[in-house]
Order: sequence, then C-alpha cells, then structure tokens
Amino acid sequence: MKLREDGLASRNTSLGFLHRTLRNLGHIEAAHFRGDKVHVVTQTVLSLLGLVVFPRAAGVDAKVEELDYRTLVEQGWPAWRMSMGRADTLGELARHVRNAIAHRRISFSSDNLDTTDVEIMFEDARKASASPYWRATIRADALRCFCVKFAELVDDTIG
Repeated sequence: MKLREDGLASRNTSLGFLHRTLRNLGHIEAAHFRGDKVHVVTQTVLSLLGLVVFPRAAGVDAKVEELDYRTLVEQGWPAWRMSMGRADTLGELARHVRNAIAHRRISFSSDNLDTTDVEIMFEDARKASASPYWRATIRADALRCFCVKFAELVDDTIG
C-alpha cells in the first residue's frame, strides 16, 4: 500500500480513513484533557463511521467478521449489553451498529461531557418505521475502547 508523505495511506482506503479517524479522536480527547469544552462522546460516535462502518462496508476480511463476540469479550473487549436480540459474531454486531447509525436509532442517556457518565443505546429494525428487534447499550468510554480494538483488529488483519 502506498503511503502519503504524512505516513498515512490514502483516505480513499479503509485503512487510510481508519487511521485519520483515530488521529482525530485522539486530538479531541487531548483537547478534553486540557479542559476545552469539546464533546468526546459525540466524537466517539462519529468515529464509528471510520473505525467500524467503513471498514465493514469495504468487505473486512471474513476472519474479522466471523470472530465469536463472546470470545472477544473474554479476551478483554468491552461488552455490549444486549436487551433485545443477539449478536454472536463481530460481523453481526457491526451490522447492527451500522444499521443503527444509518437509520439514526441511537440515543444518549445524558449530555454529560464525561464518557463514563453516558450510556449510548443502539437499536436495529427491519424497516425505518418498524419496532426494533435488536437493542444494545454501551457506556461511551467502553464504546471508544471497542472502536479502537476493532480498528486494531482490522489494521492487523488487512493492513
């Protein structure tokens, strides 16, 4: 893969966009730790696009898609609390998350700036107006951890 002068692959590739997304998330987090009134929770959810949705849409390697989700949790990945439906593989979880993002079926427990104080609920439904058949909640700081672990896995597998 050809790298640009800044050491990154083209943003037109999944990995190039993924690396830029991680870099931007890091800048927002650094600003937060400096005391700036930035919105880390919002940036984390926006980062899902570059860290989970784009790589999955680009056909992430089948090895990544078929990984057993429960095994990943046992290995230290953050657990999503599924209150409706299930996701047995990382691919199934990513598909549900992608659908929730695409159809704006995401809600936040608060507007708090502290990632440990915000729960994010994702829902998936078969049609835009239908009732959800899948629902999962994750704390914002755990979502960040999930995004980074997913990105590292993609980078290690296809990078």
